[in-house]
Amino acid sequence: MVTLGVPGDDVVATVSPFGYHLDEYVEQGRLRRSAFHLADLYRVATRRVLAGAIERFRPDVVHTHALSGLSTSALTTPSALGVAHVHTVHDHWLVCERLVRVRRDGTACESICATCAVWSRARRVVVARHRPNLLLVGSRDAATEHTELIAWTRGRTRVVPPPVPDPPHVHGRAPHPSRPPVFGYLGRLEAVKGIRTLLTAFDSTRLGGATLVIGGDGPLRRELEARADPNVRFEGWIDGDRKDAFFADIDCLVVPSECRELAGLVILEARARRLPVIGARIGGIPEFVAVESQPLLFRAGDPIDLSRVLAELAADPGAYVGSAGSAVTTWPEHLDAVLEAYSDSRACKRTED
Repeated sequence: MVTLGVPGDDVVATVSPFGYHLDEYVEQGRLRRSAFHLADLYRVATRRVLAGAIERFRPDVVHTHALSGLSTSALTTPSALGVAHVHTVHDHWLVCERLVRVRRDGTACESICATCAVWSRARRVVVARHRPNLLLVGSRDAATEHTELIAWTRGRTRVVPPPVPDPPHVHGRAPHPSRPPVFGYLGRLEAVKGIRTLLTAFDSTRLGGATLVIGGDGPLRRELEARADPNVRFEGWIDGDRKDAFFADIDCLVVPSECRELAGLVILEARARRLPVIGARIGGIPEFVAVESQPLLFRAGDPIDLSRVLAELAADPGAYVGSAGSAVTTWPEHLDAVLEAYSDSRACKRTED
């Protein structure tokens, strides 16, 4: 494994961060952020380190993941050295300067802005000659986004949904109209995740005893806690066994994102536990919502529409329960898909050579 300044037992080489670590990006001034993006276009250091690691390790396939800070060098070096290459998309790095299709004020971008168009075009030009053999994405929406905007991804993009643990140890509660519903939210507490919209909708729906359990942390936590009513419970960051307890405590998961989500792992985790899901109609979210919960999709960023589906779930919660584990990709199935991509990338490399 080659990383951006992160050591570990499985790490064969590291590339030094450019000026500062990624988690310090938001604290930097405009000039330092611009310098970072310029370096992220092409870093000689990344090519040197990665080429050295490939020479020592001699892999059959190189599989790249998050590349911010490593630059396009991480995408071009394997193919330039004659090694089969698979890249998994985890963010919007190839088309968006900020990785998440979100403006600086926290609102979602409806189209590619002029700045991102310049940066993404520059990246496309650099990568076009020595591009990965296969691009793996988590949703059909992500595949469409990349193939529409980036010519070299066409014919090289494959949808591989994220896996969930199988089987989950705990199912969700059995929803029942005789008791007030417990809604759940699990994710970052930031504007683009739609958490403000969710609280507005929940406050206005007035379901009489209904509860909203919020799992997660982020920059909006203090603001949200200050405005929430007694029926809203904040659990903070949730992982491990606490996640099982969270899902066991709710009747329905709400995913109100207002940005173009690439995939829907939290939705699949809820589906594996036979929980209904209320999801925003944006990005890859509708693809992952079970057919039984499709009527609960709502317009992203619209608290009135979200209030409507909250009330519909409360009126007849059993109508939206799917079958156990339906259409959920397990880890063995995911591994098979990735191994198939490795094999196909090697065949593709031989054809190109």
